[in-house]
Amino acid sequence: MIKFAIDIFGDAADRFEAAQAAVLQEWQLSCGCEAPGLRPECRTCLDCQQLKVLTQMKLSAIPEAVFPATASPKCTYPHPPAIREEALALYAQGCPLSEIQAKTGVGDRRTLRRWAKAAGLPPRLVIYPAAMRAHCLHLYQSGKRTSKIEALTGVPADTIKSWVHDAGLVRHPFYSAETKRHCLALYQQGKTPNAIEGLTQVPASRIRQWAASAQISRSAGRPPQYLVSVRDQCLLLRQEGKDYREIAVLTGVSESTVRKWVKQALFTKHSDEVAP
Repeated sequence: MIKFAIDIFGDAADRFEAAQAAVLQEWQLSCGCEAPGLRPECRTCLDCQQLKVLTQMKLSAIPEAVFPATASPKCTYPHPPAIREEALALYAQGCPLSEIQAKTGVGDRRTLRRWAKAAGLPPRLVIYPAAMRAHCLHLYQSGKRTSKIEALTGVPADTIKSWVHDAGLVRHPFYSAETKRHCLALYQQGKTPNAIEGLTQVPASRIRQWAASAQISRSAGRPPQYLVSVRDQCLLLRQEGKDYREIAVLTGVSESTVRKWVKQALFTKHSDEVAP
């Protein structure tokens, strides 16, 4: 069975290669690619997308009925080698990246820096104003990615990461107001921060900060007070066959407390059964 499947796929690959070769004899790619479809750039190359369609048309008169439809990525024509050479020459002369973009039509500065790095050219040492640095750090603290900040400001992402490291910034994950209210409600019910972390994935340290900010305190040394509904839920989970650890994770109630409730429930049931 496996050999049969391999033979089928092998025959299909041979037919596809023959059809693509026939297309390339009649039509030349304007991008000048020597290995169409094999390079990462081919995924966003319009020529390669057209080559795929023409090859499918060689294999079937109605390709849309035979080949599955796939969502193609946004395509752009690759930059010809002449554009790259011109851009590198301007870069070596010290022209600003904005000027190189205007003269060559290369819209992404990251592409220019990547070409320069591959060609062994030294990186540009740009001194940015303090206001620009502060603006980038503010954008970072507001939650924007370094790639997005680069697109907005033109400052390289690597430079922004260096600024963030030097400033010692740590970006905490964002939690919604609903998540915060839920955690504080669990805290007020008597659940420990560690138990709440197991339920919500919010760090216990963050829950303690929220509780302190909301001025929610509990007397030290006193066991937490649970609602009757929480106790009943734990007993029901135990009746369903869950062990004490599972119940503790699901409800945030400690294993020892659950064991105590179960013993009390069993004692009460036994007392009711033997009562006259």
